[in-house]
Amino acid sequence: MTQSISTFRPMTPTGAVMGRLVARFDNWLFQRREKAELVRTLRLMGDRDLRDLGISRADFPAIVEGVYRR
Repeated sequence: MTQSISTFRPMTPTGAVMGRLVARFDNWLFQRREKAELVRTLRLMGDRDLRDLGISRADFPAIVEGVYRR
């Protein structure tokens, strides 16, 4: 079987593909746990503490996602 140089892609070993897939899943799971911990911490704060920081409970999703702007 011949392939032109422009369409040739070296085959990736299955182990390497699975390794990257597992690493991506592990990273996603770590980030999800970190976000959950941040939400738990924010929920434990009192309304007065949140007001002192200049945030409200409605701001939690934006804070957790890192897109919160004052």
